[in-house]
Amino acid sequence: MVKMGASGDRESLIRNVFASLQNPSTLSFFRIGVSPFFYHFLTHNNWIALLVFLTACITDVVDGYFARKLGKTSDHGAIIDAIADFTLISFAYINFVSRGLYPIWILLLTTIALIQFIFTYRLFRKPDPLGRYIGTVLYISIFLTLIPIGNFHQPLLWITSTYIIVSMILRWVNNLGRP
Repeated sequence: MVKMGASGDRESLIRNVFASLQNPSTLSFFRIGVSPFFYHFLTHNNWIALLVFLTACITDVVDGYFARKLGKTSDHGAIIDAIADFTLISFAYINFVSRGLYPIWILLLTTIALIQFIFTYRLFRKPDPLGRYIGTVLYISIFLTLIPIGNFHQPLLWITSTYIIVSMILRWVNNLGRP
């Protein structure tokens, strides 16, 4: 039976929204889209920024779940997911650097990690054991920077940067000279 009128349009819209949400890339694009808003709220209201950030983190988990559950994993999707993660992360670190919380080199290091991933994703089939968690480590670092319970900036900076450097080195060591 075909529905007519506004009710049918509303149901069609709801079906289309749910169908698009089952496409993991939609949630990745959502993270890219909220990144400027996240930056804005980082500058103006840390609590709203935290809410936007937590929502983005949830979409990261959900898009990975949908990709695996629906069998929609792909190289393209993995790269879009990484770009979405690093877009959000970069907006956070640009803000943190501009406020003097972190030095600029941490932003450069995260950018190098993203570029390395994009250019070696197809080349290197053996992931490094730490690489899949770089986004998680950076998300935790951002979360701890956002919550006002103490000054963790210096230890977070060193833990995060060490993790990224070791991961980038392992990516090359695990793949060079091996089929």
